[in-house]
Formats: sequence, C-alpha cells, structure tokens
Amino acid sequence: MQTQDFFPGLINVAYVLRPASFLQKALSEVSSKIFKDEFKFRVVVCNYLEELHEHIDTSQLTVDLGGDLPYCHEDWLKHRVALEKFSSNTKTVSVSLDDFTHSLEDTEFPNDVDATQQLLKSQGVQYSLLKKEILDAAKHGEALLDSIRNHPSGDSKLTYSEDKLYRVCPYILGNVTAVERLLVQLEETERTFDEFWQNHSSRLRQCLELRMFEQDFKDLQSDIDRAEELIVTGQQLLSSRHHGPLDCVQPKCSELERMCTQLFDRLTSRFQTLTKCRELQERIEKANKWCACGIDLLASQQMEKCWSSAEQAEQCLADIQCFIASAEQFKLSNPKEFRSLFQDSITPETKALVTQV
Repeated sequence: MQTQDFFPGLINVAYVLRPASFLQKALSEVSSKIFKDEFKFRVVVCNYLEELHEHIDTSQLTVDLGGDLPYCHEDWLKHRVALEKFSSNTKTVSVSLDDFTHSLEDTEFPNDVDATQQLLKSQGVQYSLLKKEILDAAKHGEALLDSIRNHPSGDSKLTYSEDKLYRVCPYILGNVTAVERLLVQLEETERTFDEFWQNHSSRLRQCLELRMFEQDFKDLQSDIDRAEELIVTGQQLLSSRHHGPLDCVQPKCSELERMCTQLFDRLTSRFQTLTKCRELQERIEKANKWCACGIDLLASQQMEKCWSSAEQAEQCLADIQCFIASAEQFKLSNPKEFRSLFQDSITPETKALVTQV
C-alpha cells in the first residue's frame, strides 16, 4: 500500500478511524501490522469520531465524518472524469498539430502549377480540420468550466458565495484552475499554429505564383516565336515583287519587333525578380531553422555544471563557437551586399522575416 506514491502531496501523518464491526476491526489490525513498516509517515488510529475531532477541526471534515465540509463524491467523480477527458483531448489535438507542422516542414514544393495548387488545397483542408478540432476542444473546455462553476456539489450553491465556496470546497477551485490552465495552453497552441500556417501558406502561394509565371512565360515564349515568324513573313513581303499595297507592312513589322523586345525584357526582369524571391525565401527558411537549432543548443547546455567544471564550460563554449561558425553558409558577412542583392525582391512580408532573422 504505497499511499504516498498516489497522493499529490507530502504525507506527514494519517488519521485512521477504527472500524466498528468485529470483522472490520480484525482485518484492520492484521493489515496495520503487515503494512506498518512500509508507512513513511505517522499513523494515528482513532477509536471514535470524537477522538478524530480532537485532531482535525470539523470544518475540514465531510458530513459522514461528523463535519460540515460540503462534498459530493458523485459530483467530484463526474467533474474529474470530464476534466481528464478534456485533458486527453487537448493532448490528442496537440499531437495532431505537431505531426501536421512537421509534415509541412518536410514538404518539398512542386515544380508545376497543378501539383502546387493541389498541395495548397490539400494542406489547406488539413489545416481547416485541425483548426476545427482546436475550436471544438476549446468549446468543450468552456462548457466544462461553466458546468463546474455554476453547478457546485449538492445545495452548496444556495448556501455559499462563489469565493467562500472555493474556500470550503478546494476541490472545486482545483478543477476550475485545471480547466482554465488547459484552456490557456490551448489558446497559445492555436495562436502558434495559426502563425505557422500563415508563414507556410504564404510561402506556398508565392511558390504557386512563381510556377504560374513560369508557365505563362513558356506560353508567351511560343507567342513570341509566332510573332517573329510573322515579322519574317512581312519582311519577305517587302522584299518580294508584291502587287498589293505594302505600305502598312513595315510599320506593323517594326511594332511587332518593339513589342517582342519590350515583352521579352519585362519577362526576363520579372523572372529574375521571382527567382531572387525564391532564393530569399529559401535562405530565410534555412536561417530560421538555424536559429531554432541554436535555441535548442543553448537550452540543452547545463549551465550550473559550467560553474563547477572547467572542462564542461570549455566544451559548451566550443559547441557554441562551432555552431556560430556554421552561419557562414548564409553568406551574411556583408549586409550591404545582401541588401543590394535582394533589395528589389523584398516585400512587406519578407521584410519582417528578414528583420526577425
């Protein structure tokens, strides 16, 4: 009977009320002799309720023990089961969110429009489903909190104010506090999840824009080829002995040449800008992962050991220096060069990310 292992606190003394019937007394004496040496706390056996009242005030005892402490075991079980179920639901939701975010982090962006659109749609559906799970869990928690607050045990609601009820029925306050804590955790989880999805979906939409541009570029390239063929045809008309009026051919050929040149220059410029955007996004993503690894490294180092061990301190310092040296892969030694390279491709969204990194 390892009572201490199952009690949420340190037990200093236990008061036991001796059973009234002969059989219960016999069993009690036998069990107390068997388990006496296993108890790590003092055990006081009381023969009568009056003797128990000498040790514990009646305000701290329930009605069945001659006290006046409001308590309904049925309500306690009902609330406790509901609380455990809510806690389990929040853990399940948290695990699902972790799995989903890890799958997003491992996502390789497609190289064509259709696959990118399908990926954005499928991941958006998964996000919506998980978002609904979060909201449903929060709704469940709010309903549970309302049930515990507004429906206390027995008739105590008619006798005590809410503050006094919490004082005389601490188990109700404990349940309220536990549910509120889970709701706060759920709210924080939802906020973090939304921020992660906004960043990921933004990158995915930018990838889609790039793929659509690349597709349009390929389509327009064929149109440019047809325009060049038309120019050649016009030049042939001008050089041949054509009997029809050819005054309009040369201006149209010149206009086609100008339009082709202008369109090609714009497409080339746009392609270069989008390519820089993609490179910037990739470098930001790598930098974010690098920062996260740095945080994990600092959190894993046991600083208290560094004060007592020079070798441990040197090892921690070496790990940090090695990690800092790995930042060379980002080529950020010259901020001006980095700014000039990506100045034209930085958007308000990426500017905030660059500043953060």
